[in-house]
Amino acid sequence: MQRKKQKQGGQPSLAPPPPDRRYPEAVLETAPRVAGIDVHKMSLTCTVLVEDDNGQVESETRQYRTYGAELGQLVDWLGGLELTRVVMESTGVYWKAVQRALFDTGVQVWICNAHHVKRVPGRKTDVSDSQWLATLARHGLVNPSFVAPPRLEELRRLTRLYARTRRLASTLRNMLHRMLDEGGLRIGGILTDLFGLSGRNLLDGLVEGRDPEHMVQGVKGKARKKIPALLDALGHGLDDGAKPLVALLRDMLDAVERSLADLERRIFDAVKRDYELPWTLLQTLPGAGPLAAAALLAEVGDEMEAFGTARRMASWAGMCPGNNESAGKSKGGKRRKGNVYLRRILCEIAQAAARTRDVQFGPYKRGLALRRGTGRAVMATAHKILRIVFAMLRDDKPYRDPQIDYPARTALKNKARWLKMLCKANLLQEVAQQAAKQLRPAPDGAGPPPGAAPEPTVA
Repeated sequence: MQRKKQKQGGQPSLAPPPPDRRYPEAVLETAPRVAGIDVHKMSLTCTVLVEDDNGQVESETRQYRTYGAELGQLVDWLGGLELTRVVMESTGVYWKAVQRALFDTGVQVWICNAHHVKRVPGRKTDVSDSQWLATLARHGLVNPSFVAPPRLEELRRLTRLYARTRRLASTLRNMLHRMLDEGGLRIGGILTDLFGLSGRNLLDGLVEGRDPEHMVQGVKGKARKKIPALLDALGHGLDDGAKPLVALLRDMLDAVERSLADLERRIFDAVKRDYELPWTLLQTLPGAGPLAAAALLAEVGDEMEAFGTARRMASWAGMCPGNNESAGKSKGGKRRKGNVYLRRILCEIAQAAARTRDVQFGPYKRGLALRRGTGRAVMATAHKILRIVFAMLRDDKPYRDPQIDYPARTALKNKARWLKMLCKANLLQEVAQQAAKQLRPAPDGAGPPPGAAPEPTVA
C-alpha cells in the first residue's frame, strides 16, 4: 500500500492534449453518398459508396479515360447521384482537369494530400485505391487541401511559367559564359555584366569576326576603363567552330528575354485586374518588388480564411520545422515538403529583406546565422515573413516595421513642404510661439510641461 501511495504521489500526471481545431468532431459524421477517384495520366478509377435508408452500403466501381467523351460520361454519372463529396489525391497535375470538369456540376470536390491518405500495406491496385479514398471520404477521415480559384489559378500559371523561363535564361547565360571560357576568352570576368550593352556589342563582334580594336569601340560607360584588359582578353577571337554555337545561344537568349518581358506584362495586367489591393499591400513588405509580390499572391491567394491561422499556413507551405518527439525528448524535425514555388520566392524575399537597412529582418537573420547557420537562418526569416504576410492579407493593412518611427520619418520627409505651406498661410510665427511654449524650461521642482519632448542627454 505504501508503494502505491508513493507512486501516486510522485510525478504528476500529464494534462490531456488540447483538442485540435483542424479536426472538429463534426467531421467524423458519416457521409451517405461519396465517391473516391484514383487519377492517373490517361485513366482514372472511380468508386461510389451509396448508403440506403436501411443503412446498407452499395459500392460501384467504374474506369474511364481522363480526356474526351469518357470524361464527360464520368461527370454525367457522378452528377446524377447527388453525392455529398468526391475525394481525389493531389497527384501531379492530372487531377486538375477532372476537378474543373466536376466543379461545373456543383459536386463538392476535395483534393487531399497523397501522404495523408496513404494506404496501409497490402494489396495495391487502382480499384483498391479508389475504394480506400471513398471509405475515407464516407467516414470523414480526410481534410480538403487548398485549391486555387480560377482567377488565382490563371495568375499562378503565369508566375510559375515566368519562374521557369527565368531559370532557362540563367541556364543560357551560363552556357554562353562556358563557351567563351572554353575558347580562352575570359571577358566575362572583366565586364560586370556580359549581357549588358557593352557585352552584347562584344558578343556580336565575336560572332561576326571583327577585329578586337574595332570591337572595343562599342564599349560604353565605365567599362571604357577596362579597354586595355578587354583587348588582352579578346586575343585572337573565337574559332570557326564556336562562332555558330555562340550565335545560336545568343539568339535563344534574346528570344527567352522577349518572352520574359511579355510574361511580365501579362502578370501585371492580371494582378491589376483582379488583385490590385492585396498586391499593393504586399509591395510594402521589405524585399518584395512588384514581381515578387505577384508571385507570392499567386501562391497563397488573398483569402486567409482558407488557412485559418498563420501556423497552419506555414505548415501547409512547408516553411516551419517538423515535430519528432519521443519519450519526452526532441529528436529534431525536418520540415515537411510543401509548395516549392512559394518556398523559393519567400527565400528570395528573405534574402533581400535581410539586406534592407533599419528593418527587423537583418538583425534577426544575422543572429540566427551565428548559431544555426546561414541556410536555416534564411528559412527561419522566410517563415517569419510568411506569418507577417498572413496578418497583412487578413487585416488588409500594409507592413509596418516595429523598429521604424513612421511619424518621425514622415515629418522629416515632408518638413520642407510643410514649412513652405506655413509661410504661405502666414502661420509660421504662430507655430513658432506654440513651439516656444512647449520647450520653455519648467520651474524648479516641476516636471516638463505636458506633451513636451524629453531633453536629449549629452554624453
